[in-house]
Amino acid sequence: MSYYDERIGAPLRDAVDRLVGDWDGVSRKRMFGCPCYSAGGKIFAIVMSDGLVLTKLPAAEAVRRGSPLPVAPFRTETKNVPSWSKFAVGPDDVAKLAAWIEEGYRAAVAETETGR
Repeated sequence: MSYYDERIGAPLRDAVDRLVGDWDGVSRKRMFGCPCYSAGGKIFAIVMSDGLVLTKLPAAEAVRRGSPLPVAPFRTETKNVPSWSKFAVGPDDVAKLAAWIEEGYRAAVAETETGR
């Protein structure tokens, strides 16, 4: 299963880059073949061809908080990962999730500072 196709996902990746590019300590690498964003080695966001995964926000919590976009637990080929939210999002929608992306970034930084 391929989670990311550059021809499809590049506009979303670019939108996330613009949002987080100036945040202190953010780096981008690949995981599952996808662009992943981390702070202090802790991943907080993953761009996929068909959406954005936030690793610090469980899907149920996103729904409870009134997600502005369709959301579901991240799913691998074999299992759901309910502690990660996958949003159906395009590049023009990133601003709708900016506060939650930043919240994930701050959680990653805090994990690094506390050694978790």
